[in-house]
Amino acid sequence: MGLEDRLETALRSRHVRGNLRSIDGNMPAKHEVVDFSSNDYLSLGSSQRLQETLISSLRSASCYGPASSRLLDGNTSAHRQLEQRLCDTFNGKSALLFNSGYDANASLWSVLPCADDYVLYDEYVHASTHDGLRLSRCPKSQRQPFQHNSVLHLRQSLQSILATSDKVRTGQADVFVAVESLYSMDGDLAPLPDLLAAIEQELPLRNAHLMVDEAHTTGLYGPGGRGLVCHYGLAARVPLRLHTFGKSLASNGAVLLCSPTLRRYLVNYARPLIYSSTLSHFAIKAIDAALTEMLAASAARQHVLELSARARRQLTRLLEQPAHAERRLHLMPLCSADHLQCSPIIPILSSQPRMLAVFLQAKGLLLRPIAYPTVPIGTERVRLCIHARNTQAQVDLLLSALQEWLEMSPSSTPQLLSPQNSTMREAHL
Repeated sequence: MGLEDRLETALRSRHVRGNLRSIDGNMPAKHEVVDFSSNDYLSLGSSQRLQETLISSLRSASCYGPASSRLLDGNTSAHRQLEQRLCDTFNGKSALLFNSGYDANASLWSVLPCADDYVLYDEYVHASTHDGLRLSRCPKSQRQPFQHNSVLHLRQSLQSILATSDKVRTGQADVFVAVESLYSMDGDLAPLPDLLAAIEQELPLRNAHLMVDEAHTTGLYGPGGRGLVCHYGLAARVPLRLHTFGKSLASNGAVLLCSPTLRRYLVNYARPLIYSSTLSHFAIKAIDAALTEMLAASAARQHVLELSARARRQLTRLLEQPAHAERRLHLMPLCSADHLQCSPIIPILSSQPRMLAVFLQAKGLLLRPIAYPTVPIGTERVRLCIHARNTQAQVDLLLSALQEWLEMSPSSTPQLLSPQNSTMREAHL
């Protein structure tokens, strides 16, 4: 079998199983549909003010593209000034820019853990963490998942490590704990204070280090949108944090907050940083302008969280009604009355996520289907994301469409979508 045949066989296998991904086909224009899909939580991607600020800034720029890697001619004053601003804004000790959150995670986890160290990670952490760990010197047996958001299981895992590793017990080796502040598929927030307390209690020698990926909480939580760690006042105790710019800041790139020593270490050992051209001046100015907007977006943040809480309450009432088994929809029990505990990511579980997504898109509502392998088998869903420009009227339109879906019998529904003709794309992590 030749190379092309082997590749086609693998793709056909996914096609038959109904989980073939594609970036082909027509993408509906955002003005033609209600955006309940993207990660543009503060709606800065359509902000006229941000656009005007950025254009004005670019007019005074002396160059636009990256000269090279940061280690050659890419270490400009604009890059250094933005890093310092980000460090100050997020209450960090030091800051290092990366081209993406993926690059930052892959860089960190590929070089930080050593042969005697251990890594505990939430079972739902991003793929970039896994990819970085595979390249690390930390043996596979010492890279262990713990149950999602389970403080108890984390504590038990730490106790197990202490019982088996003399070097960890005596402070000669380290334990790294990887979590996300907000998980993009389930929409639930990490219990950061409790996780940190367990770590500090079990390893009083301070040789355990919590790393928090704030990709989905940047811009939404904490004073000025500084994230969940800052919301809880934990910045001094959690110096290792990742903030990304491709979601609430409508830009691209990421910043890793860390100690000055770790920053120097990454500059010397992080291959994606060393061997890639750095962020362009255009990107640097876009991040800087978006950061200013983020800090001033208190009304937008409040609207997003209040509308999200209200939408979840309304969805809960709607989905309690009887429906045909194939039409049945469910919500994960994630939200409390506290607005902080209700994120803008609301997964609606369905056994027919692709068909439901196409049905909703026909109603002018853009939600994406999420299926295996992105989420476990049996938890297929469409993902609802609330943004600053969404309105209660748009949520009501979604509720009406879901009501219609629930009331339809399977036999009365045309074959909107099948694995053989699917062009609906899944949401990205």
